[in-house]
Amino acid sequence: MNRSRPQTVQMGRNMFQLLGDLTWPLLLVAFGVFAYLRPHHLTGADGPPSQIEKRARQMKRFGAALAGLGGLALLIQVVHLCSAEQQFFPYDKGTEFSRKGWYPKHLTAMREPSLYKERSQTGTEFRFLHLPTFHNPSAIRITRTPTGAQLRVVRLSGQGGYDPGKIQLERTRTLDESQWKHLLMLLDNASFWTSPEEEHDRLGGDGSQWILEGHEEGRYHLVDRWSPKGETGKLEAFVACCMYLWELAELPKDERLY
Repeated sequence: MNRSRPQTVQMGRNMFQLLGDLTWPLLLVAFGVFAYLRPHHLTGADGPPSQIEKRARQMKRFGAALAGLGGLALLIQVVHLCSAEQQFFPYDKGTEFSRKGWYPKHLTAMREPSLYKERSQTGTEFRFLHLPTFHNPSAIRITRTPTGAQLRVVRLSGQGGYDPGKIQLERTRTLDESQWKHLLMLLDNASFWTSPEEEHDRLGGDGSQWILEGHEEGRYHLVDRWSPKGETGKLEAFVACCMYLWELAELPKDERLY
């Protein structure tokens, strides 16, 4: 896959940053191992044999402790780098609060991947993220497979407008070809790929955010709406897509779906 010059430069910067983050733990480990395996090179050979061996034993203990400390620091750094915040959505100053902080916080707790990050990969995926202010957050993701589609639904124990909590419900199921085709038809009816990402005249306080996103053949799009249920027109078709995903996930249509 060909990469543009800015992408290549950014990859180089990321690599240098990664090496910088791991340098000092690696140095600690290397020096500790060397001190343990070659203590006489550091303590010297001056003095009585008993003193030489005593200094060597002390250096070996020091080397083992240093290598252990460096190994622990290396492990912590690797875990930190692996759990670093990934970009789930494109955002600007106007959408930074929701798309960089609020929504990703819940998707991370759900152990969901970034569809935006996967947009250049082959395959097709759609996801409905439902964030009701005072009820449990839910996500329904459908991944196209050669024989149909695989659905994963996950619900958290927290509240969509506050702390995500932990995974309360998680299950997967396989969809057949007719269900997949029906979803594509609903998306087409809703003009998903050409709908505006947001409608700034429809904002509110308490309610729920409905975020429908997808990637296919190198393109990515999201539609983010506030409490659209019960609306007519274009929003009605959008709600139909999300409601069908809700139905496929076999989630209850109760007071939490608003």
